Amino acid sequence: MKSIRTRLIIYFGLILAAVCAILGYAAYDRAADAVTQEGKRSMEVAAQEASMLVRSFLDQKIILMEAVAVQKILTDETPWEEKVATLQPEAERNGYETFAIADLEGNATRLKGNPVNVADRDYFKLAASGKSNVSDVLISKATNKPSIIVAAPIIRNGAVQGVLYGVVDGTEITNITNKIKPGGTGYAYIVNKSGVLMAHPNAEYVTTQFDIIEDGKERPEHKKLADLAENKMTKGETGVDSYYFEGSTRIAAYTSVPDTNWSVAVAIPEGDLLAPVKVLNFWILIVSAVGILLGIVFTYFISFFITKPIMEASRYAKRIAELDITQDVSENLKKRKDELGILANAFQ
Repeated sequence: MKSIRTRLIIYFGLILAAVCAILGYAAYDRAADAVTQEGKRSMEVAAQEASMLVRSFLDQKIILMEAVAVQKILTDETPWEEKVATLQPEAERNGYETFAIADLEGNATRLKGNPVNVADRDYFKLAASGKSNVSDVLISKATNKPSIIVAAPIIRNGAVQGVLYGVVDGTEITNITNKIKPGGTGYAYIVNKSGVLMAHPNAEYVTTQFDIIEDGKERPEHKKLADLAENKMTKGETGVDSYYFEGSTRIAAYTSVPDTNWSVAVAIPEGDLLAPVKVLNFWILIVSAVGILLGIVFTYFISFFITKPIMEASRYAKRIAELDITQDVSENLKKRKDELGILANAFQ
């Protein structure tokens, strides 16, 4: 038979455990929501900063290309060898692999490298129409390496006479986005209007022209990311969403890069975003365990003061049941102002 003391300890222990569990869950849930919301806001800011960094990089490249495009040496009678000697060092000083001059048929002569026809390239078509632009990350026909092309029209007497373009290492954009690491484990990436990765910490995704949308069709677990890319990112929208990729759920903020068909996203594994809450949860468990233990100890001593007079009264009741009335009830017990005092006086 369980004593009253044992039952009190068990009941109070269960009540304390239930209260601690409810309060702990409420604290964890509120903390997780607060951390998630603050994390999303921070990532939205990071995505905007990434967008501005990329746009600034592109603007610098275009400004330089337009400055070179007005130089007379491009279209005058200067011997080709002299043009190369003048322009190639300038290209390298400004972060270009080389420059190329193309006629309106797309026949391009590179300062360094083999001739190539670029008539089918969008950057050539735009520049030939009079608009400076930056291409997607392309696999260069000349080098078979990822490249970014910055193109500007060569205008003489108010008419486009050709196109000047510069070849930039395709990893330059990734070098910019790799500087953005929210929470230490976050990262940034860029997709174009077709859902193809233009920049990513995993260089292989860039060099293989990894297509997020097509990947989602082949791997159902990546469908949410594919839908996000197809329905929001490639449409130039701004927002925050979550998806599963590379073995974990990611939370990502995304926005467009101005005057491009690119979208930049800043992502972080959900578990890393909630890491501070996990630490809080650990301490909630520790404090709850200590609280329950202290409660049990406190209940043990309290139960002693509760059960002692009950046991004393039960002894008198047992004697009366055995017709033993030779001993008086304790004065301390009779003086109690509670039910036990009433019971003790009834025994007297």
